[in-house]
Amino acid sequence: MQPKLVLPNLYSLSIRQAVNVFILVDGKNIALIDTGFPDSGSLILDAVKSLGFAAEAVRHIIATHCHNDHAGSLAELQESTGAISYMHEMDADLIRTGRTMRVCSPAPTSLGQEFYSKYIKDVPFESFDVLPVQIDRIIADSDIIDFAGGIEVVFAPGHCAGQVALLWKAHGGVLFAADIAPNADGLILSPVYEDMALGLATLNRVSQLDFEHACFGHGSAMKGAAAEHFRRK
Repeated sequence: MQPKLVLPNLYSLSIRQAVNVFILVDGKNIALIDTGFPDSGSLILDAVKSLGFAAEAVRHIIATHCHNDHAGSLAELQESTGAISYMHEMDADLIRTGRTMRVCSPAPTSLGQEFYSKYIKDVPFESFDVLPVQIDRIIADSDIIDFAGGIEVVFAPGHCAGQVALLWKAHGGVLFAADIAPNADGLILSPVYEDMALGLATLNRVSQLDFEHACFGHGSAMKGAAAEHFRRK
């Protein structure tokens, strides 16, 4: 599958047409933001190779949170590339044991109720387990990852206790929103939350940041006036 150019040096890859993995290029090196579902490693590396890079060019893998659609192939890619992995401590503690889910509740929306009933309710949490991963570097709010001019970590709990968003300094600011809100025909609430009050506080906080563009774990990128869209919503 060919990755899609979002902005110069930034590409997206849709895994199973459901979750986005982002490929960030800095000279001869690559950073991946999220890793999709389990067994997506070869698909992601094929996309990297289609851009003219070997697997070894992947030097950083930043997991926004531990859910198995975002960190599902982290262990596989870490082994294949030797890249440094990054995650917030709260989620790193979980995924070190191969767990990816905590107890969560549906958002009070039709999407939340439908998603919860279809994918979460009555499904054993062991069904979401992945290969255990030892995270190399723990990241926290306001940390700067030294890649492509600097990527700032924004602690973004609610949907997941250890979720982070990322703010790339290029192009007037690019927010990698993770699952704080999908962009499906406009910004909407995530379908499930571990703590919805925290999730709403995160949305409020992120809406005060300065960024021109936004990329989402689910849905299409928002190019131009993205922060203003967040503030209006």
